[in-house]
Amino acid sequence: TLNGKTPGRCSKLYKEPLVITESCELKAAAMRDGVEPKIFTKKFDFHKATGKTVTYSRQPHRRYSATAPGGLVDAVRGPEVFKSVEWTAWNGKPFDIIVDMEETQPYSSVTLGLVSNKPSYLFLPKAISVAVSDDGVAYADVAAQEYEIEGKDDPDTLAERTLSFSETSARYLKITVTPVPANPEWHYAAGRSTFVFIDEIIVD
Repeated sequence: TLNGKTPGRCSKLYKEPLVITESCELKAAAMRDGVEPKIFTKKFDFHKATGKTVTYSRQPHRRYSATAPGGLVDAVRGPEVFKSVEWTAWNGKPFDIIVDMEETQPYSSVTLGLVSNKPSYLFLPKAISVAVSDDGVAYADVAAQEYEIEGKDDPDTLAERTLSFSETSARYLKITVTPVPANPEWHYAAGRSTFVFIDEIIVD
């Protein structure tokens, strides 16, 4: 089902790949006589960058990039378990993510879906900036924000960082992410390189 209802024997039978073109909650189940079916659920939240082409200034970590780059704009959010395939990770130096918005449609905000897990070296970004371009060569800065580095007692959690700016229809959108450079002094592995994990780049 695509309407949020629990599937049953009268629901549409899966025979071929589904084409999903708008926000919905997909539910599916395998039916067997005498067996209580387990319901599979997947939520899709479409936005203006869904399905667009994504490139980056340097490749993500090879262990955490199973669905990249398309997974960064697939309308699917990741769970708090950072090893899930929805997450893409970078470590070390700052990196750029470029979204080709293709059609000229207005947008005015960018949200990054993030997760922190400090014992595993996952920190929220130290800074994020946004720039736009009509030709993919000359970029104009439109938003920037710096953040405090998480402390030892701050909870590990899913998080979002949103940057808003004046409405634009520029074709190319560049997000520059600056990770925390190293685990802080209080960390048991102080000085080791940290990771930034992103599950979705939401443009509205």
